Amino acid sequence: MGRKSVGVCFLLWLLGLGGVLGFHRMYVGKIGTGLLWMLTGGMLGIGALVDLFCLGSMCHQHNARRGMRQIRRRQRKQRAAVDALEALSRGG
Repeated sequence: MGRKSVGVCFLLWLLGLGGVLGFHRMYVGKIGTGLLWMLTGGMLGIGALVDLFCLGSMCHQHNARRGMRQIRRRQRKQRAAVDALEALSRGG
C-alpha cells in the first residue's frame, strides 16, 4: 500500500460514474465504504457528490497514516537495537 495520488483518485472518481461505484474509496484503502458505495449507488449519489470535494483530503489522510506507520516501525526497530546493545553492555 503505497502513496496515493490525488490525480489518480479524481480519475477513479470520474471512471466510477462520478463516484457512484466507489473506486476512489477503495483506492485510498476504504474498502468497506467503497463496497457500500457500489451497492447503494454512492449512497444515492449524495455521498459520491460529497466525495468530489473530499477526495484531496482522503488521499492526504491516507498518505499521512502511511507515513506515521513507517515512522512507528522505524522507532520500534531502533528501540529493539538499543535494547540489544544495552543487554550486551550489561553482559547478558
